[in-house]
Amino acid sequence: SGGSGESGASGASGPADTDVTVETASTSGYATVGKVATGVTDAELADLTERLKPHVVREEGTTVAFDPALVVEVGYEEIQPSPTYSAGYALRFPRFVGVREDKSVGDADSLERVERLAGADGESADDADDESVDDADE
Repeated sequence: SGGSGESGASGASGPADTDVTVETASTSGYATVGKVATGVTDAELADLTERLKPHVVREEGTTVAFDPALVVEVGYEEIQPSPTYSAGYALRFPRFVGVREDKSVGDADSLERVERLAGADGESADDADDESVDDADE
């Protein structure tokens, strides 16, 4: 998935209590599929912060929004329908895997792929393409 992103302080679930909103490309721009705070080290967070500074479009309190700038891979246990996020889906137990240096923002996963993976989650994990969603916003 890909998209503009937001990060901000939330529970004690990541370095410096930071989480990142995960978005995927949709026909109308980007749609949120969750937040991830697990799996990112302090060093990775510092690197992401520096890389995304030039792309900041808005800061409100502890929330920082930025234009699409890079793709990250997010692992998860399953994808569930969810009214909480604009995509209509949520990643269950999302975790930061890493930045996808081999992908551009235009290569980020689409909402259609998230929908396909959500359908595959009802089957065995081996039936899904893989259990990660690339995202262009952390």
